[in-house]
Amino acid sequence: MAGNNHDSDDSLPEPTYDEVEASLGPRKRKRKPLTPTRRREGFAIGSKKFLLGISAAVVAFLLLCSGIAYYLSEPRCTENPEEVLALQSEILHLDPLPGHQPMSACRHSSWGRKIKVVGFGKKSILINSLMIIETQHPKVTDTDLDEAFARNTAKSGPDQPEFSETKLIMVEGQPRSFQFSKQMTKTGPGTEVPTWTVYGIVFSKSGTATLYLTVPESEYDEAAVIRMLESIHR
Repeated sequence: MAGNNHDSDDSLPEPTYDEVEASLGPRKRKRKPLTPTRRREGFAIGSKKFLLGISAAVVAFLLLCSGIAYYLSEPRCTENPEEVLALQSEILHLDPLPGHQPMSACRHSSWGRKIKVVGFGKKSILINSLMIIETQHPKVTDTDLDEAFARNTAKSGPDQPEFSETKLIMVEGQPRSFQFSKQMTKTGPGTEVPTWTVYGIVFSKSGTATLYLTVPESEYDEAAVIRMLESIHR
């Protein structure tokens, strides 16, 4: 019968896909989960940036330290007689040989260790001079001085002195070793003169002081040299 027919035209139509999307409203796009590979790549990039930053900081620090070290180690020298004597007084006291005048003085630092150099001599004769070199040492013993002297006087080679002997000189009430040697010294092309050299190591105010004395044989006075060495004190 016609009254029992349920195929009617007033049934609800199925919603379309666009209508469903519109009814749900705007949705956030889901983030793609990080895979282990992506995590490792991100960590590697971050690590590289961190290491590059650290490396740049280290390089900058080393450059700064190098600049400071160069500034502190650059020798500061003078030829002013009063400044030379002032620097000598910082090392030790010594009565120079007759005729020796203060010539020059320098101070510098090598890896944090202070070094002072003072020179006396005759301006007219270059090979008539005394050099005092102080090296800063926190702790030095008599044994250290003796061992250093033995090492530096045991050198062998073609330039051996004609004559050499070690004398014990009383310095500050203690016997100190000094090497007295005679050799030929070049003064120009084809020119040599006999000279005397005296070498020794003593205590200074801040460590040790090495003495090098060179005198032409024509002006050498051993008694005066010994009096000069005996006048050393801190």
